[in-house]
This record gives sequence, structure tokens and C-alpha cells, in this order.
Amino acid sequence: MKYGNLTLGQIEAGINKIGGEDAFMRLLAGELNVVPAKPADPKKLLELVTTASVAACEKFVAKEHFKVDTGRKAKVKIAFLWDNFQKHFLPKVEEGVLAGELKVHKLLQSSLDAPIMTELGNPRSYSTTLADMWAMLQMQPSGEKGALLVNGYANIFYIHDTEGNLWAVSAYWYSDC
Repeated sequence: MKYGNLTLGQIEAGINKIGGEDAFMRLLAGELNVVPAKPADPKKLLELVTTASVAACEKFVAKEHFKVDTGRKAKVKIAFLWDNFQKHFLPKVEEGVLAGELKVHKLLQSSLDAPIMTELGNPRSYSTTLADMWAMLQMQPSGEKGALLVNGYANIFYIHDTEGNLWAVSAYWYSDC
């Protein structure tokens, strides 16, 4: 036998792995091909978790929505807005925002934004709007379970500012805001 180092147990395991005796006979007859499994990509940063639908928005005025407010009647409890957010996004007005599906990914390992954006592909497929971010926040206004993380880790959105520059905008849910 050409493969004298193999035991009958190993040969049987190989036949079982391709689907049993019938599959083995189909392989010999040329009716079945064995394709090696694609190895897991060790550099993969993201795992798709879910998608979330967001509605169209005719006009979204950022400063009317993003305000520090932790009161009972707040649409979304916001405890703090960073200076950069206030400078680059509060003056923004978005018009004609289309309805769509946002893909929600889990970050598998720590990373800078550039590798994340490279893995996501074309910026048109992952950049979003303040209106969409607000819609997502409104789905969990007090930190309820949903598509966004509510455990103190960052929810990151890639959004263009008033100058057209793409920023990583993060929102964190803490126990009460």
C-alpha cells in the first residue's frame, strides 16, 4: 500500500469526514470534489451581529436633538457631549436622509479606526448620518437591550462632519445615561 503509515482507523476517519462510504464512492467516481476549508482569517476584526432598520428623515437638525439631558422626559438620556462633537456636529443639518439598514458589528480585537474601515470596505457602505445615529439611540433611550451596547463599551458610528470629514463618533451607555 502506498500510504503504509496510515492505520485503518485513520482511513475510516477520513472517509467519515467526507460524508461516509457513499460519498467516498462518489469521490472515486469523480462525482464529488473535496474542497479544502478556507482557513479562518486571523486578522479579522469584525463580526456582523445584526442589522437595524432606520427610517427616512426629511430634515435633521443636530442641535435640536443632541443636548445634555438626563431627565425623565428626555428622548435620549445624554450626560455629556465632547467639545469635538459640539464643534463638528452640532451645527450640522442633514436633509433628505434615506431609510436604510445599518449593519451592527462586534469588534473582535482592539484596533485603530483605519484597519476597521479597511475591513468594512467602501465608505459608502459604512458611513452613516447623525439622523441614523439618533434613530439608533432612540431605540434604546434609557439603555434598554437592543442592537447597541449598553455595558459601557463604545458604539462607534462613522459620520461626516459639517466640513465633509469622516469621524469616528462614539456613544457609550452607562447605568443611567
